[in-house]
Amino acid sequence: ASNDQQSTTPAKFQRILLGNSRDMPLAMARDILAALREDVSLFEMVRSRFSDAPSDEEPFDLDGLSEELEAVATAMAPGDVSDVIGTDSGMQILMRVA
Repeated sequence: ASNDQQSTTPAKFQRILLGNSRDMPLAMARDILAALREDVSLFEMVRSRFSDAPSDEEPFDLDGLSEELEAVATAMAPGDVSDVIGTDSGMQILMRVA
């Protein structure tokens, strides 16, 4: 029945968007990622402080994600934090929240 879970409860994600409006060094993005992996409860604070899209407060599902983000997101379990993902809109870190 674990395969049915995805159809009844869609996966939900939140993201931190880095480097969209300013030059964010990859090393800094990796430092942010390391801090999140150590303490995932920092996600909210990091997003409000560093994200170029801090207003992305509502969790979102896979609809509308680029193929590269969707490929990473589908492999994530609730509570997982992705690697730094380079996209057209900047570096992103995803967290699966449901």
